[in-house]
Amino acid sequence: MRNAIGAVKLSGESNSDLVEAALGRGHGGHVRLIIDRADMLHSLGIPVHLNSVICRGNWEEDLTPLVRRINPCVWKALQFLPVPGQNDAQAARLRITREQFQQFLEKHSHLKGVLVPEDNDLMRGSYAMIDPLGRFFQSTPEGYVRSAHSILEVGVERALLEVGLDREKYERRGGDLRAFGWRKIA
Repeated sequence: MRNAIGAVKLSGESNSDLVEAALGRGHGGHVRLIIDRADMLHSLGIPVHLNSVICRGNWEEDLTPLVRRINPCVWKALQFLPVPGQNDAQAARLRITREQFQQFLEKHSHLKGVLVPEDNDLMRGSYAMIDPLGRFFQSTPEGYVRSAHSILEVGVERALLEVGLDREKYERRGGDLRAFGWRKIA
């Protein structure tokens, strides 16, 4: 199942609570927490997606045990994305190269039935993110850019056009603009 509508996404970057804590996921117990949440969701018949940010702290780790235990219908492996002005302090210690990300993907190629990789190039310009004011924003190599207007002021299509969305990348990531009733995005 590639459609994110109706699924719950859990975040887990490691089999180890020490690594999870070092990456900012609680102070221990995160692995057990996401396993318990996944079990509960499965028992309710709710699809589970697992998102893992792949960075310097986990790119050499084999996440197969975690992925198999969570049993997601989709596992997104997202290369850590430096965003100027947003995560500058973390970027130096978390950034990995394209080659390191590829090595991680090769190590997990046996999970390709659920594995959905997203490298930095694919992520930039392909997410329709909305800030608390209702403006779209996108990640660019220079940092975030925001639409001039809120979706409440001008509607979804115009606000999205203001910020830009790389439709080809969006669709390559499994997005479908028709799910939002959009017929045409320039």
